[in-house]
Formats: sequence, structure tokens, C-alpha cells
Amino acid sequence: MRWFKFMFTGLVLLAIAFFAMFIAEMSRAPSLERKKEHKEKIILDAAVAKKKLETLRKEIDRLASASLYVKKMILADDSAAMEAIKDISRLAVKNGLKDVDIFYSDQNNDGVLAQAGALVLDKDLARTFGLRKARPVFMAIRFEGDYGSLLAFAGDIYDMKTVFSLEQVSIERDDAIMPLQRIFILAAAYMY
Repeated sequence: MRWFKFMFTGLVLLAIAFFAMFIAEMSRAPSLERKKEHKEKIILDAAVAKKKLETLRKEIDRLASASLYVKKMILADDSAAMEAIKDISRLAVKNGLKDVDIFYSDQNNDGVLAQAGALVLDKDLARTFGLRKARPVFMAIRFEGDYGSLLAFAGDIYDMKTVFSLEQVSIERDDAIMPLQRIFILAAAYMY
């Protein structure tokens, strides 16, 4: 009988230990389920973040190519400004303009306009257009031509790879050069 009590006590203790382990496992299961759900949520968030990152990379690439396109249209340095002046001279010849004079300044437009004999505009044109870091490059172009050649010349300037703003156009009638007109154009480009 003693052996039976000992065996019975051992079986009861084993059953209690098994029951305790079963309860411990059952209490860990919801914890593991919560951890699994948390990990799945992290994986889902990572997938969403990956999609957003891909979209952001595409946007960065698009903006970089747009920036390159815009940089090609803006004067980079003085040599680019001189090249633009040469291009404008070629356009003037192409459009049959007579007595073409081009005055250039990257300081302010007063000196250029005084040389060209035109009216003086606002001294800080760049700030007027919100281009604080921009360095304006002014060209006063004086020539003789008719309205058709003026419009063709302005259209050709518009089609140049460098963006120019025609800030002022002045047309004077002179009986000595009729049927042509004396024309002044103030063009501005910006260097960054």
C-alpha cells in the first residue's frame, strides 16, 4: 500500500505539473498570437513604406530630369551669356535686321539702357520676379527693322534654348529710315 500511495502521489504531482505546463502554454499562446499579429503589421507597414519609397524615387527621378531641362534653359556662367549673345546676333542676321547693336551687362540695367538710349526700368528686376538668388543678365538690343521682322525676331528669341524675358520693347518712327522703324528691346535672362 505504501508503494501505491507513493505511486499515486507521483501521478498526482505529474498531473499537476502537466496541468501547470498546459496552462502556461495556453497563457503564452495569446502572447505569441499578439507577437505574430505585431510582426505581420510591421511587415505590412514595411510593404506600404516600400511602395511609398518607390513612388518617391520615381518623383525624385522626374524632378531631377525636369531640373536638368530647366538648367539647360538658364544661363550657368558668363561664357553661356556670351554664347546667348552670339545666338541673338545670328537671329538678328537671319531675320534681316539692320544696324544691330547689342549692349550687355550683368550688373544692372541702367548702364546697358543708357548705352542703348532706352528708358530705364526697375533697378532690381530679379527681386520683382521673386528670384532672390538670381543674377540678372541684361541685353539691350537696338536695330532697325519692320514689324514683321520684329515679331519673327521675338519668336526666334522665344524658341532659344535659353529663356529670355523681353522686358521692354520700344519702337520709334524715323522718317530717315522709312519704311523701317528704330526698335529697342531690353531682354533679361538670369544666372543662378
